[in-house]
Amino acid sequence: MSKQRAHRRTALLAERERDREQQRQDCERRQRRRARIERLKPRVSRRRRRARVWTRRTRRQRVGVVALATATVVMTFLFIDSWSIRFAVLALVAIGTPALTTLAMDRSRG
Repeated sequence: MSKQRAHRRTALLAERERDREQQRQDCERRQRRRARIERLKPRVSRRRRRARVWTRRTRRQRVGVVALATATVVMTFLFIDSWSIRFAVLALVAIGTPALTTLAMDRSRG
C-alpha cells in the first residue's frame, strides 16, 4: 500500500512540477510578446498636458477673441434695428469665431 501511495505522490509531484514549468513558460512568452509590442509602439513624448479646454491659445489671445466677438454682437444690437439681421450676425459670430480664430492664430507661442 505504501509503495502505491509513494508512486502516486511521485506522479502528483511530477505533474505539479510540469504545471509550474508550463506556467513559467507561458508567463515568459507573454512577457516577450508584451516587450515586442512595446517596441513597435510609437514613442510619444511624455510632456505634461494642461487640463484646460483652451490649451492651444494664450490667455491674451482668448481675451482678445472674446472681446472682439462681444463687441461685434453689442454693436450689432445697438446700431441695427432689424431683429433678423441681429440674429444673423449673432449666428455668424457664433459659427465664424472658431474658424477665424484658427485662421488668424493657428497655435499659441506660449
